Amino acid sequence: MLGGIQNLLISLGVMQLTCKVPFNNLVTLHSICVGYVNVQLVILALLLHLGCCLAMKAIMHLYFKFTQPLFVQSLMGLKNLYNNRKVAIHLLGKEVTGDLERPFKVASMFGATSGPQTGAAAIAKAEKHISKKDN
Repeated sequence: MLGGIQNLLISLGVMQLTCKVPFNNLVTLHSICVGYVNVQLVILALLLHLGCCLAMKAIMHLYFKFTQPLFVQSLMGLKNLYNNRKVAIHLLGKEVTGDLERPFKVASMFGATSGPQTGAAAIAKAEKHISKKDN
C-alpha cells in the first residue's frame, strides 16, 4: 500500500476511535495527558542522545582537526553495502556460486563460518543423533 494512502487510512481510523473515548472522564483525560508527556520525554531523550553524538563528532572534526576516522566511518556504510551478498547478486549481477549460494553462511567474529550443514555426512550424522534421542 502506498505510504500516503496508509497514513490517511490510519488517521481516519484513529479519528473514529477517538469518538468513542470518554474525554469527559477526568481519569481518562489524565491518562492520555500522562501518556503524551511520556512519549514526548522519550523523543526528547533520543534527540539529546543524537545531539551528543553529533556534538562529539563535530568537536573531533572542528576543534581537534581529527578528520581521518570520520572519513573512514562515512565510507564504511558504502563498503558494507558493497560486501552485502544480496547486493552482489541482485544489483551487481554476480553469479550465484560459492559464498553467494543460499543459504548464506554467517561469518563468525573468530574467522570460522557457520551455517546449515548440507553435506551427506552431516545429514547422516544428524539423523543418527535424532534416532538415538528417540530410543
